[in-house]
Amino acid sequence: MLYNNNMDENQQQPAGDNPIPPPPPPEIGVRTMQSDLQSMQKSGGDAPQPYIINADSAAPQRPVAEPMPAPQQPKITAQGYTGPEAPIFQEPSEPVFTPAEQIPTPGTANNDPTKKSGGLKIIIWIIAIIAIAGGLGALGYFVIFPILFPTQIAPIAQEPEPQPAPTPTIPEPVIPTPEPEPIITEPTTTAEIVPPPTPEIKPHTSFFQTSTSQEIISLESLTLETIKNGVSSTAAKLAINDFKELVLEKSDKTPVMLSEFLTILIPELTAEKIKVFFEEDFTAFIHVNDKGAWPGYILKLSDAGLLTQAQIEISQLEISPSLKNIFINDPGAINQLFKNGKVGSTDTHYQVYSLPNAAFNYAWFNNYLILSASYSGLTEALKKL
Repeated sequence: MLYNNNMDENQQQPAGDNPIPPPPPPEIGVRTMQSDLQSMQKSGGDAPQPYIINADSAAPQRPVAEPMPAPQQPKITAQGYTGPEAPIFQEPSEPVFTPAEQIPTPGTANNDPTKKSGGLKIIIWIIAIIAIAGGLGALGYFVIFPILFPTQIAPIAQEPEPQPAPTPTIPEPVIPTPEPEPIITEPTTTAEIVPPPTPEIKPHTSFFQTSTSQEIISLESLTLETIKNGVSSTAAKLAINDFKELVLEKSDKTPVMLSEFLTILIPELTAEKIKVFFEEDFTAFIHVNDKGAWPGYILKLSDAGLLTQAQIEISQLEISPSLKNIFINDPGAINQLFKNGKVGSTDTHYQVYSLPNAAFNYAWFNNYLILSASYSGLTEALKKL
């Protein structure tokens, strides 16, 4: 309790005719929450409730607080007291706030904070329970249950991881072990060696369609010299403008084969090529005029389908130096390279030499190839085919 110094001074003044008695000690009331609640209950009010302002609706008017009854203070009856302590002993004139019951305004019934907080808590609890239950179920299914019953759960299908491409292995080379050489033992008895069968030799058949006289030339051996000598000796017996077919035979009277005869005159034509394109039987002839004796030879295709390939093969002989071998005597130097010519409607190719009337001619007539040492001999041969 506080007292003003002026009061102390007044108390210390000497007593006069009208002595002032000392004031009784003022009763000081202390307000607490419990006292306020009791006061509100006595006045018929409820306990104070928190109030939440709704932003959508207009702010409610705050109720005017009722003045709180002031505590009873002793009245000073002393007359003429005008000391500074007078307000202390006077009754309080300020109203005391007493919270009244909060009256909700219309349209704010749904803004009850207790209802909203209670619904939100229920939703949060439901979500939490569902999350906890799902977590426990997943833990039991994927962790605990596989441990207890490992064979009861089918494995979850997963995409196979890409496997790296296998590295190709290069096999080591296998070195073959040499086999031991067989031991050859001589037979106690000599086995009879059977020679391979001799291919059947067909007799010569002339390609000429008209009757032509023949001259047989027997060759002891197949060489370029013996062939030229045999043809030259036969030509010496003929008269001018004679045309004879020559039948070439070996010493055993068998006909000479084309693959063994033409390779001597023109070595560029191998026996393998001749056997592929032509038949083994062929027809030889000789024509005599006032310039000399000119031999020639007729070959027949083994298959008509090979005509184009055979024509290409024979055309490559135009650069061969062996074409001189078809003549009985040396024809001399080449005066004119191959040119195209004709005998009637038949195309020919010819090359001219320095010897008079000497010209190598060849022509394709149907399936026949004619090689001649003169143009006149080629003309007579085509007439008889």
